[in-house]
Amino acid sequence: MTIQKQTQKKLIYGFILLAWVGMIAQNFWATGMVTMDQIEFSLDGLKNDFFSKVLEYATTQGRVYFLLTKIIDLKLAAYPDCFLTRIAIISSFLLGPLCFAYAVFNTLTARLLFLWIYLNLASVGFSHMPPAAYPVVTSFPFIFWALGAKTVRMVNDETANPSPYIIITLFVLGFLSFFQYEPITAFSFCGFLWFISTSPLQTRIKIILGSTVLGALLLYATVYLTWRHINPSSYAGLKPGDLSLLTIFKTTLAYTLGGLPLFLENPPLLWGDALVGKTTFHFPEISGTSLLSMASISTVLIFCLCAFCLIKLIFIHEDKTKNSFLNKRGWIYLIGAFFFFLSLIVSANGLIAVSDKYQHLANNQAASYLTSRLALMPISFILVVMLKHLSKLIPRKFNHTLIAIVVIFFGVVGIWVYTGNALIAPRLKANLARWQAVTILAQCRPSELETRALVANELYFSVYSNIPDIKGYWQDYTRLRFGKQLELLASKNADKVLPRVQLYHSEDGELKAVTVQSNTFFEIYNKRTSPPAIFFVENSEGQATSCLKSQTCPLFDFQRSLYDISNLSSEFKKSLIQLSWIVPETAVLPQNKFTNLLVPDNQITEAVQDIYLLYFKRNADEGGLNFYRSKTLEARGSLFRIINDFESIKGKSSPERDLEAVLSTLKTSSEITEQYTKFLKIAEALKPFGRRWVLYTKCKSSLFEIKKN
Repeated sequence: MTIQKQTQKKLIYGFILLAWVGMIAQNFWATGMVTMDQIEFSLDGLKNDFFSKVLEYATTQGRVYFLLTKIIDLKLAAYPDCFLTRIAIISSFLLGPLCFAYAVFNTLTARLLFLWIYLNLASVGFSHMPPAAYPVVTSFPFIFWALGAKTVRMVNDETANPSPYIIITLFVLGFLSFFQYEPITAFSFCGFLWFISTSPLQTRIKIILGSTVLGALLLYATVYLTWRHINPSSYAGLKPGDLSLLTIFKTTLAYTLGGLPLFLENPPLLWGDALVGKTTFHFPEISGTSLLSMASISTVLIFCLCAFCLIKLIFIHEDKTKNSFLNKRGWIYLIGAFFFFLSLIVSANGLIAVSDKYQHLANNQAASYLTSRLALMPISFILVVMLKHLSKLIPRKFNHTLIAIVVIFFGVVGIWVYTGNALIAPRLKANLARWQAVTILAQCRPSELETRALVANELYFSVYSNIPDIKGYWQDYTRLRFGKQLELLASKNADKVLPRVQLYHSEDGELKAVTVQSNTFFEIYNKRTSPPAIFFVENSEGQATSCLKSQTCPLFDFQRSLYDISNLSSEFKKSLIQLSWIVPETAVLPQNKFTNLLVPDNQITEAVQDIYLLYFKRNADEGGLNFYRSKTLEARGSLFRIINDFESIKGKSSPERDLEAVLSTLKTSSEITEQYTKFLKIAEALKPFGRRWVLYTKCKSSLFEIKKN
């Protein structure tokens, strides 16, 4: 194979694998803190005395590095909806393992295998697993690792001593990587010593570089201990617990296992607070055995393709030296790698294992914490090292087979983890989408429509364990960030005449639209790329309304549409107007359901055309389209008249009878799981018509009854 063809193939394989990384990262995009720290941090990050709050954190806990890291924590929490915040979080998530792999390995093959294993094992988690907690500060120190490794590899082995530039650069990078959370300090020191000791330099130069790193650590230790002496810590997490080796070992093991996707946290969803009352919603447990069966065919095919590309890419870069039995240097490297692995595990979780607080949290079981994700790196590292040396112990002709087996195995694990992440990530994203909705309400609503209070039940949902006063939190947050105080109420303590807010989310949990409905106006804030297709109201005669104005909202690529509903009936205005991004297939619904459809004037033509297409499997001609459009306008937007006409022409269709039979089964079934499964089968059987997917409104309401029971 020519060099040019090899290069072309490497580029193709590389682009496919890069797309796979983007697919993995999608579940981590638009996520952030879902711990209680988000509530307190977001307010502290907006206060005028911001740096005083940072200093307060550093002095109260006796941690000098808070002067740097707490600035990042508070600002990210204060602006969770901002694009730059999302970029910072996803970048740190991806750059962390990438920089680690670059620093600790010297070959492309090892780095690719490490990233394949790590990203296939990385699970989205609640509690204190990044990015659900402290999403950046536990990852960005690895950038200093990569820069430090690059600096060491720039040293000329033939020179008498490294240049002052190398020494100063390495010292500064080492100090910055140590100026972090205590486990990361120890973690970084081990990492710097590793890539210095494994570099192909003379022992004398390695000693000089190692002494430089040690000097940086001693300087930081002096600063840290001096600060701690001046500001004694009152933080409970720094108080020692049971110092028996067995307890420390169990706690270390628990937090290390917490970094593996052995279990997926599935905490309940909480509505309300101490003032309006609380309601808890529990979700079905996610079993590991069911995740593979839930994986889509496209997901399986993508992972198979990426596994193939990785195998081919590794084979192209495979070492062509003789594969003899391990020499003395090989065994020394293997032993050193094992001790490096242990030192990283102890650094990540051994230090917190002596704390009384974290011993109780672990409770002798697998528990996740932000250091658990750190432990995933040395675990992936030692797996790559073992594979590398195992390949030298077997005949060369079996090397390709061994690598292929390992890649495929972790690809299967990756399908399982990715499917679990896809189930959990929407709840993480929907949680933070509330800040995006509040930003829209605060900055996009015109001043003439602003009211003293809004009813926003969805803003009272959270995954936090306890918020004493959600209304008070949103008042403080909007006052500090936007200079105006929004009173966002729950329905239990709200006046019925107040405007009502509804949030709509896409399937991945991100915010899709926000509506505000008063007795006079109906406002829609939706993504410009996905405007709603139709409005409908439950238990009310459909009526038409016209869009007064539509304008671009300066935030998040949203647009704002305003409808005047002051002339509509009072019975109509009592009901909440709902949005739908699809037109229901009329042939499968009872006629009286269509009196609930509200069709804006500027969308009646499309709605009539779609319904005509559903009944007669062809588009209406121009004359027929105008006739039925006029008929709908005369009925004030109700589709009832034209559906009667279509029914009389075509007759009642069989899908309605089929659906009624299935719905009756759903209502009498005793197992909720079976009901949900049957509903999913109905949903999968839906076929696309025209420009939209059909929607079974009645089936949707039946599912709501099932969930409620």
